[in-house]
Amino acid sequence: MSPEVQGGGAVPPMSAPLLRLNGVKKAFAGVPALKGVRFELAAGEVHALAGENGAGKSTFIKIISGAYTPDAGTIEVLGDSFDTLSPKQARELGIAVVYQEFNLLPELSVAENMFLGRLPGGRLSGYSARRAEASAAALLERLGSHLEPSRLVSELTVAEQQLVEIGKALALDAKVIIMDEPSTVLANDELGRLHDVVNRLRAEGRGVIYISHRLDEVLGLADRVTIFKDGEHVLTAPTGEMTHDSLIRNMIGRDLVDFFPDRTATAGADLLRVDGLSVPEKIFDVSLTVHSGEIVGVAGLGGSGKTTLARALVGLEPRSAGSVELAGSPAPRTPRSCARAGLVMVPENRKAHGIFAGHSIAFNLTLAALDRLKSLMLISRKKERELIERSMAELDVRPKAPALDIAKLSGGNQQKVVLARWLSGNPRVIVLDEPTRGVDVGAKSELYTLVESLTEAGAGILISSSDVTELLGMCDRILVFHEGRLVDEFDRADATEESVIRAATIAPRAEPAGKTPRG
Repeated sequence: MSPEVQGGGAVPPMSAPLLRLNGVKKAFAGVPALKGVRFELAAGEVHALAGENGAGKSTFIKIISGAYTPDAGTIEVLGDSFDTLSPKQARELGIAVVYQEFNLLPELSVAENMFLGRLPGGRLSGYSARRAEASAAALLERLGSHLEPSRLVSELTVAEQQLVEIGKALALDAKVIIMDEPSTVLANDELGRLHDVVNRLRAEGRGVIYISHRLDEVLGLADRVTIFKDGEHVLTAPTGEMTHDSLIRNMIGRDLVDFFPDRTATAGADLLRVDGLSVPEKIFDVSLTVHSGEIVGVAGLGGSGKTTLARALVGLEPRSAGSVELAGSPAPRTPRSCARAGLVMVPENRKAHGIFAGHSIAFNLTLAALDRLKSLMLISRKKERELIERSMAELDVRPKAPALDIAKLSGGNQQKVVLARWLSGNPRVIVLDEPTRGVDVGAKSELYTLVESLTEAGAGILISSSDVTELLGMCDRILVFHEGRLVDEFDRADATEESVIRAATIAPRAEPAGKTPRG
């Protein structure tokens, strides 16, 4: 395979770069976000940008795309130098951003979204759907997709919507394509298709800036990696010269010897018992148990039912059959009642269902504790302040500014606030749905240590995750879902990445119902 289409450190020959940043600085209210960073992107290169949440990656993207004006430094695009770019200039120069949260109009077609603002006209009308769809089909074919251009975006899967966003960049003939955490929204089975698309873009000679917290992607897909830390450029190196350990060391400034904490808690009595649980058309006859002091993982591909299970346990999905018991008593059927009884869930989509953007850290943290903070029918400011200070200290939420809008926090710190909200009530069973999605490596380690401490205090944990490595490193048992059914179960000592993925991808040969719960 030629260097132009192969990742893992094969760097394209360096001619004049497509993009170069020299000494770019940016501060907000006197607080530096970027401290004179430098960066280069070559034609036919996938260049990964890595760093913890808050390292400056988002500010970097917004300066390149014209959303922010740098305080100092220059931006060179195709040899021309600029002090700043406007969004219009950036587009005209061939710079496009595929954000983690898509910018699509759901009631328009694939073709209409791809050419929005530049819809091709017909001889007798201002718009020709036929021409738009033919052009969209040609662009999608270059990406290896046969997605129908006439389909409404509202009908598409997340992976298909992402293809439309990438198609929009090709419709602009973008030479520089920035992908901001593109794999975060995808299940494991969809990652291969995304990587194929990135390799096609590289083969066409386009430059791709690829931002990801998944270190396997950084090492396996990118040609070079640049690491930022606290707004500063740490290093740029071919990925073939880097390892997981060296990436982590440069990202967080220290060795991460024990990424996953040692398991010291031992399983005790049943806390959660599920028997024959079904949700119409989503999960079927699922049985499982979670014990005190135990971490149970739930694995499966996208649409396998693992998220539906998490939601059904706390009353967010209707049960058509089966029972759920919490510490020997029937579990409530509404989220509010479940929380009061000690069964809580941290949702998969943090931004849509976890945080209240536009409100403070304090508001988000105390929302589930208002009943406990009352004194004579009014909220006790003293109790509220004590809860906020204690929770932020215990979970090391940064910055320690309770009045700050939670939307301004990094993903890892937003996740800590959501966890703190539910942990303030000392729940007995905690359901974590994709708890580290979009969270940097340092914050992941902190969250894993927190989960371990919860089990040491006697809580039971159920983790639903698409990250098999995470499940292998954290869980005492792993349950595997396939097409809405619990098809296999592995003890910690027996589980391997291969065995879990095989069970998740191959339809069960027998036993269509859920397995008998253990314990």
